[in-house]
Amino acid sequence: MSREPGKINMASSGSGTSVHLSGELFKSMTGCNMLHVPYKGAGPALTELMGGQVDVIFDNLPSSIGHIRAARSAPSRSPAERDPSLPDVPTVAETVPGYEEMRARLAELGGKPIPGTPDDFGKVIAAETAKWEKVVISSGAKVE
Repeated sequence: MSREPGKINMASSGSGTSVHLSGELFKSMTGCNMLHVPYKGAGPALTELMGGQVDVIFDNLPSSIGHIRAARSAPSRSPAERDPSLPDVPTVAETVPGYEEMRARLAELGGKPIPGTPDDFGKVIAAETAKWEKVVISSGAKVE
């Protein structure tokens, strides 16, 4: 792990995953220079984070909540609202205005759906597609 300024290693559970793109969005919105280090799943990425081989991880809550509760990491959450199960953990959006988590598999993970009309949903899809297209293009992210 590099301790030189501007050389931060950013772990994710794999190239092209939603958490990888969340990290790329964070980089593009903050100007933070981080090297993406993809792993084959959240487990190995979290192990490397806890062992100090990487500096930061972008991950989904279900795989990292145990570490957060055990205070083995210094977390922030990416949805616009704090999670009721972690009320003291701030969201990324509290420090990086406009940053919001991509909500793939929301219902499967116990997330709260956002009500609206089909037209509202179409607008969300169009806006999210445009946002993530820029992240994918600017980062060069590819599914491997």
